[in-house]
Amino acid sequence: MLSGKTPVSATSLQHSDAIRNRPWPRIRTQALNSAAADGFSSSKVTDLLTRRLIVSFLVTLPDLLGTSAGRPALIGPSMVSSNAAAEPPTTQVAPTAAEWFSALRGAHSASHGLADQTVASLANQIHESFVGAPAAGAADYAITENLDAAVTR
Repeated sequence: MLSGKTPVSATSLQHSDAIRNRPWPRIRTQALNSAAADGFSSSKVTDLLTRRLIVSFLVTLPDLLGTSAGRPALIGPSMVSSNAAAEPPTTQVAPTAAEWFSALRGAHSASHGLADQTVASLANQIHESFVGAPAAGAADYAITENLDAAVTR
């Protein structure tokens, strides 16, 4: 573990034996792109990258992970409201005429609407678990880093 007492520069990390031949520039670029999308400045990301725990080429950035976890969560309510709005017209299809074929066609279309609502419900459950995982991971990383910082002081 890198000590928090001595500042470590990205240049010294690139040339150290432990990091040599590792994808450090690619990781830094990915982190900068992700941070820019979330509103962080490049200097803040560079600071975070050089001060965080580096094991092989793993860099933990719980601040960025927690922030980026909130973005997909914004999609959930719109998915639920869209599916609720689509339910009546797709599951309650009226026959177009008074003959048996029109009634059969309406029932067939309504069954497709019910299947669509079932799939939409499953998609919403998957979305909720997808959104929850990064947030939980960010919280775990933050707790671990706080414990590590307390031990090394």
